[in-house]
Amino acid sequence: MQVDQTTCGAAVMAMMLMTGDPFVAAWVATGRSLGDHLPSECAAALELGARTIEERWQSLQRVLHREATSAALGPLPWPRAYGTPPWRVDNATRFAGLRFRGAMVDDTDGERVAAAVAHASAALRDGIPVPMYTGGDSSGGLDHVVPRHVVLLTARTEAGFEVYEPSSGRVLPLAVDRLLGGGPKEPALGHWTRVSWMVLPRPRKR
Repeated sequence: MQVDQTTCGAAVMAMMLMTGDPFVAAWVATGRSLGDHLPSECAAALELGARTIEERWQSLQRVLHREATSAALGPLPWPRAYGTPPWRVDNATRFAGLRFRGAMVDDTDGERVAAAVAHASAALRDGIPVPMYTGGDSSGGLDHVVPRHVVLLTARTEAGFEVYEPSSGRVLPLAVDRLLGGGPKEPALGHWTRVSWMVLPRPRKR
């Protein structure tokens, strides 16, 4: 689960990091390095005094949150109380040597949602998880319209997706049609109602 209400993005980034880097996964699970290699994120987490699995998992989130929020506003840091800015997840995420780009999702446009689903599905078929920001409706005020929560698409299913939801620490099902605007609060979206942003792998240059 995420450490606190501000670290959903960091929890998603940490899950991606462990999925794509067995050295990080081994360190979180056992506290040991493989051979002489200790990833930089793990070395930084060790400085926070992580000793148990839970402490290592939480420290890894804190390290990634610090990295993603520093210099998020040019030379200025992003206020940590506002979580992880979407435009930093794309270049702070490390997974299998890939580079990522953020893409806004207009959930009122069926064609754009279909394109986002296609891109996310292609990434998942290649074994690449997809971070996704969720939020609410304008009826809840500006605070609900901006991206508020981060979840991780982990697999494509016949009906939609499997989603790691960090506030509950569970993997939950999400139907494709829930990416369209409106509808009730959705557990797989962290109990928000709308999708606002995806972080997708950049196409490889040929």
